[in-house]
Order: sequence, then C-alpha cells, then structure tokens
Amino acid sequence: MRKLILFFAFITCGFYFSQGNSFVYEVRYKPNPAKDSIKTLKAVLDIKDNKSFFRTENQKKDDSIFATTGSRKMLNFGFEEHFFVEKNSKTKEMNKIIISGFDYYSLKITENFSWKVMPENRKIGDFDCQRAELDYGGRKWIAWFTTDIPFQDGPYVFQGLPGLIVEIKDEKNNFLFSLNQVKKGSEFYDTKANKITINWKTMDQLRLNFYNDPYKDFKPNSAGNNFSKIKYTDEHGNEILPDFKEWTANEQKKIKENNNPIELNHIMDYK
Repeated sequence: MRKLILFFAFITCGFYFSQGNSFVYEVRYKPNPAKDSIKTLKAVLDIKDNKSFFRTENQKKDDSIFATTGSRKMLNFGFEEHFFVEKNSKTKEMNKIIISGFDYYSLKITENFSWKVMPENRKIGDFDCQRAELDYGGRKWIAWFTTDIPFQDGPYVFQGLPGLIVEIKDEKNNFLFSLNQVKKGSEFYDTKANKITINWKTMDQLRLNFYNDPYKDFKPNSAGNNFSKIKYTDEHGNEILPDFKEWTANEQKKIKENNNPIELNHIMDYK
C-alpha cells in the first residue's frame, strides 16, 4: 500500500485544545482478503477535551447536516464494515457505533491495549515517529506514533501511546490507516444520542438476521416499516416489481465474499 505525502495545516505549538483538533486519515482496506481489490475512504478523528470521534468524512458531513436541519442525507443498511468509534479518555470508555437504517447501536470495546513500544524510529512527513506493536481483534498491528502531537489517540479504536498514531496497519496488509491532514479546530458534536447498547453476541445476531433477510424492512408485509410504499424502477425509469428473492441471493453473495471484518476474532460463519 502506497505511502501518502503528508500536508499539515499547522505545527505542534499551534495546537489549541479548547478549540478542538481534527486529523484526517486515509483508510485503505481489503473487503476480501483473497483478492487484491482495495477500498479507500477518508475518515476524521475529532478531538476536544477528553472526547474524540473517529468517523468517515461522509458520516461527519451527515452529522453536520442533521445538527443544522434535523434531517439526514445518508441512510445505510446492513452491518458491513463500520469505522465509527467514540472515546472518552477521562472515563476510559470506548464504543464502536454501528448504523443500520434508522437504528444506532453502541458496542462497547473492552479489550486491554497492551502496546509493545519498539526502539525503531522512522520519519513520516515532518514527524519523527516510533514503532509500536499491538494484538487486537485477532490481528497483529504495527503502528507509528509521534510525540510531536501530544494526543494519546489515533484512528479507529487505537489509542494509549505517548503521542498521536500517524500510521497503523495489520501485518497482512488488510487494513491501513494513514494520517494525511491536520486541522486546527473541529466541528465537534454527537447527533446520535439515542443509541441502543449491545454486546458482541447481540451484534452477531443482528448480522445474522440481516444476512438471512436483508430486505425485510422493504417488504410490504413488514409491520411498521417506512419503505412499504417505495416504487422501484429500472435504469430507464420504468416501474418494476421487486424480486426480493433474487436481490436477497445477490446481497448474501456479496456479504459472504466481503467477510473480512477488522475484528477478525468476531468473523461470522455465514452458511
């Protein structure tokens, strides 16, 4: 995976903790470890006081729209890879946020992060970085952190090193998080206050339920759903009848082929 040239908006002495700070990462990952296909997205780590949020740029934009208008532009279904994480350094709480339809789930991350700081050093962009290693989620991770940025935080769930994590990847190159922009000040808000608290067992059941019937909420006979009156059209705008059986088979195939969760120890065995 290629390295990025880092462009930084300000130097270390310019940090203003009270205003918050944003760190933009490029996330590159393989949905299917047996294939070379790589997905790329941008995600933002917003830090202010004792709290931080890590979410995709699109999720942050949607939160901004909701905070202003009370409505959302994005609506995701399913339990595919989610990178949304909220942390509280004061209470030591960390939760993975899963968004599916109109539901927001909060999954507590309880693993102890036993970092092994290595003597190896490396220059990344303008920052002097040091190597650290960690076992998390059934994967071995290699991180590079810098004490030039005084935040013991990083992308996704990763935190607890003496400085900000500039880059982290798993040893098999399935996931790579690379810092490529730093911004002073940040839009810091949590618009998902009414979250449903779950554990990994519940998460597995939710994923299995969706796999078994991914279009349940779209079927006319689903009680209380919001999509029973949707009209389906082809590429020419002609109305068509939905073939839920075929669509379900296609969705199940896609889920099975892209079954490479970042927490590999919680991989689903779809039959």
